[in-house]
Amino acid sequence: MARAEARGGPAWRLLALLAGLLLAGPAPARADASPAAPPARHCPGPDIPLEALGPDTWLMPGTPGDISPANRGRVQPLVAHREGDRMWLLGSGATPRLGRAIRCRLEARAGQPVTDLINPWPRPEHVMGNRAFPRARIWAHAEVAATLQARCPRCIARLRAQLGRHGAELGLGLQALRLPTDTVQGASGQLGPFRWWRLDRGEATPVTVWRLDAAGLLWAPGLLWTADAPELRDATLAALEPSTEALQALLAEAPPGGGTWRLVPEQGPLAGPEAVDATRAYWRGLREAVDAAQARGATGTEPPPTALPGVPAAWTTHGRHALNWQRAWREREAASFDNPPP
Repeated sequence: MARAEARGGPAWRLLALLAGLLLAGPAPARADASPAAPPARHCPGPDIPLEALGPDTWLMPGTPGDISPANRGRVQPLVAHREGDRMWLLGSGATPRLGRAIRCRLEARAGQPVTDLINPWPRPEHVMGNRAFPRARIWAHAEVAATLQARCPRCIARLRAQLGRHGAELGLGLQALRLPTDTVQGASGQLGPFRWWRLDRGEATPVTVWRLDAAGLLWAPGLLWTADAPELRDATLAALEPSTEALQALLAEAPPGGGTWRLVPEQGPLAGPEAVDATRAYWRGLREAVDAAQARGATGTEPPPTALPGVPAAWTTHGRHALNWQRAWREREAASFDNPPP
């Protein structure tokens, strides 16, 4: 009797319990258990928002205003589009630092690397980020590429001054810029999923427009501003008026999927075709106002008009409008000397 009680004591019961657990194997997983989420990819600053414009198209909006030390060059909206195993990026950012942030966030979101960059016109704000994409092909119109080569030292110096204490991020001279490696030529064509047109800003400044029919998008850097007044620097009215008219013609037919075109400007939010109408009205109104002032003998020191037909009031009260007035004045004055009335 004593031996039976000993075998059923606490020590025996503990050994039996351990043996049962070993025979039973590991406990089944809980029905609501899920694998741990992979750690989020850490990307360098600044934070780049990505807005989906379709299943394979993204917009990276810029911040308002001109380039400054505060925004570190993030003022231009950029567009990315994935087609098969190729990822296209329209514009690469104003600095290599910005380009690295764009590349990291875009590749984390899309799950594949950027394979092709497009440089739309010879302005460093769109191309200084090229260096952040060492394996991507860089596309530009042949005239844009040649103008970049000729102008970049001066343009980079200006951009460095705008960035202030962050100007060192650009590097030095042409060594800081990875120039386009592949070019297109002619007046228009097709590159990957994009149709493109070569237009003109004047002052030997070519610009290209890129249309993505599948997403109903048209990217018109150098020709469209939607928040503030358009810019007449490195341009002429004589070139911008017909280029804006050509831009209107590109929007004459509706997108293949229906609806209206969405326009990506040089700066500002997305807009519809009315932005092209307002831009054309601005250049026409500016020319007509300058001509009228010169015809009545004005000296050009008077302030520009703050109301132009069909033009947003935000444009004619913006600081850039006064600079445009001065440039337009000089251009129209020179034209009157070259072509005096009979």
